[in-house]
Amino acid sequence: MATFDDIASTAVMVPMLPCLDVDAMAAFWTAPGLERTYRQIRPHPYVILEQGTISLHYYGMDPWDPAESHSSCAIAVVETRPLYERFAQGSASCTARFRSPASRASRGRASAPTTAGSAASASSTRPGTGSCQQGRAGAGRE
Repeated sequence: MATFDDIASTAVMVPMLPCLDVDAMAAFWTAPGLERTYRQIRPHPYVILEQGTISLHYYGMDPWDPAESHSSCAIAVVETRPLYERFAQGSASCTARFRSPASRASRGRASAPTTAGSAASASSTRPGTGSCQQGRAGAGRE
């Protein structure tokens, strides 16, 4: 019989983040290269986006106000710059407003950390409007 330690050594725990529209979140995160690996409409909207060991899970919640949300998750990486550059490049197609670390530093803000063991945060963000925004998830889809 397996022990708790046996199970814990292979278990994977992922955050489930709320959003208003799982399709909009999928469009936002596939732009920088994550792959939509699962999509569900019934009984509740749900989407999984992954690349490598990065796995983001979103569930539809209506009503949901991102300004009132405190949901977030973190990713621990050796260097944040490659992730920042990929996400900033992908988000440009979604009209999100990412500024380069240099532009933030020139305005007196800190630049993105690049030290070993740093963590980057991926909040339950509201994707921008425009080419990345898609219709609300409905009962007639997949």
